Amino acid sequence: MFYITRVLPFLIRRLDHVVTVSESSKCDILEYAQVPGDRVTVIPLAADTNLYMPRDKVHALTSIGPQYGITQPYVLFISRIEHSGKNHVRSFGSLGK
Repeated sequence: MFYITRVLPFLIRRLDHVVTVSESSKCDILEYAQVPGDRVTVIPLAADTNLYMPRDKVHALTSIGPQYGITQPYVLFISRIEHSGKNHVRSFGSLGK
């Protein structure tokens, strides 16, 4: 608890700028670490829905499929396989059945 309440706020105040993932976290940083608001930026973890959105599947396959050798059926899975908590190996092992 000493580290969280004393050491961490001290270290955060020494930073030139803080990047955090939510407005809630920013408020905590402003309150508990006493960092000025102009030195904290929120960058959400989610994708920008104005740029990344569902597209027409047929158009996508015909426009970029040949360029990258993508044919159906396919699975796009972006993650770290070694993260055992997500049970990726068991989930994808059942795809072939």
